[in-house]
Amino acid sequence: MSNKKIKYSINGAIIVGLGNGLINLFKQHNNNIYDTPINWWQCLQASLNGAAVGGVGGFIIGSLEDKRMSRILHETGGTVPKYLNYTLKQFDDSKCSVLNEKANQLKRKLYSEYKDDLICYPNFNGSAVKGTSIQGSDIDIQLRFKKQGQTIKENFNDVLIFLEEELHDPELNGIRTQRHSIGISYIINGEEHRIDVVPARASMNTQQDDYIYVNNTSLFGQPTFKKINSKKQLKVFDFNSQEKKIVKLLKVLKKENNLNIKSIYLELFVKKAFENNRMPINTELCLLKVLRYIAENIQFLRIVDPANTNNIISDTLTYNEKELIGDFCFNMIVNIKKSKSNIIDYFPTN
Repeated sequence: MSNKKIKYSINGAIIVGLGNGLINLFKQHNNNIYDTPINWWQCLQASLNGAAVGGVGGFIIGSLEDKRMSRILHETGGTVPKYLNYTLKQFDDSKCSVLNEKANQLKRKLYSEYKDDLICYPNFNGSAVKGTSIQGSDIDIQLRFKKQGQTIKENFNDVLIFLEEELHDPELNGIRTQRHSIGISYIINGEEHRIDVVPARASMNTQQDDYIYVNNTSLFGQPTFKKINSKKQLKVFDFNSQEKKIVKLLKVLKKENNLNIKSIYLELFVKKAFENNRMPINTELCLLKVLRYIAENIQFLRIVDPANTNNIISDTLTYNEKELIGDFCFNMIVNIKKSKSNIIDYFPTN
C-alpha cells in the first residue's frame, strides 16, 4: 500500500472514531433525564463506525495525494536527485535580478556619500559572496569605515539617517534598525526582499579585523560592538560545488519548514559534515548523510564563528530548540526512506 494511503487511513480512523465516540457519549449524557448508566457498548459501536468511515475517507484522500505526489515526481524527472535539482532551479537567486540591480545602485550611492571616510568601495558579503544564496536571501552590503573619525555607533546612525532621507524608490517598503545592520525592505512582484547594510569600522591590525555596532534592543540591554573578519569567514566558507548545493537545499528546507536555525549554523554544519565523512556524489544520499550528521551532533557539537572565537554560533539555540531540529532531521530521513515521494513534503513545489 502506498505511503499516504496508510498514513491518512490510520489518522482518519483514529480522529473520526474517537470523535464519533465522544459525540455519542455527550448525546447520552445530555439526553439522560432518568439518571440511567452510560451505555459504553453504544459508545464503542459509535467509535468503530466512525473509525470505519474515517479510515475509508482517509484511504481515498491518501490515494489522491499519492497520485498527486507521484505525478509531481514523474514530471520533475522521476527520481529524488532530479527533484532536488528542480527545487534548486525553483529557488535560483538569479530570478530576482531587480534586487541585485538595486543593491548595486545602493553601493554606488553609499560610496558617493562616504568615499572620503571608507577604506574601500562598498562590498557584498554573506551568501551572495559564498555562492550559497537562494531566492529570497538577503543581500548584505558592508561599509568599511576608516578607524579615525566617528565612533562605530555614530557611523551606524549616520548611515541610517542618510538612507532614511535619501533613499527614494516606489518599491521601498521600509527601513529599520536591526541587531547588526540596517534593513531595507522592498516589495518586488508582490514579494518582500531585503538588503542589509552593515556599517563596520576597520581596526587596521595585521588580521584586518573589523568591528560592527550591536544594537541591543532588549529592555535592559546595552549597545555594544562585535569583532568580525569577512576574509577569515570566506576562507572557511570556500565551498565546493557539492557543498554549495547541499547548503542551498538546507536553506530551502529551513525556509519552507520554518526551522529556527541561523544560516551560518547550517553552513558550518555542512563544512563539518563533509570534513568528517566521505560523501556520496548522489545528491539525495549526500543530503540524507548531512541531515543525519546534524541530527546526531546538534545537541553536543560546539560551533564557533571562524572569524571571532568569542561568537559561539551553537549558543544561539537552546538545548530544547536543538532537540527539535534533531528530531525533525531524523523524522525526515525515516519518511524519505519510507517513500521517495515524501521529499515533496519537505521541498514543496511553488
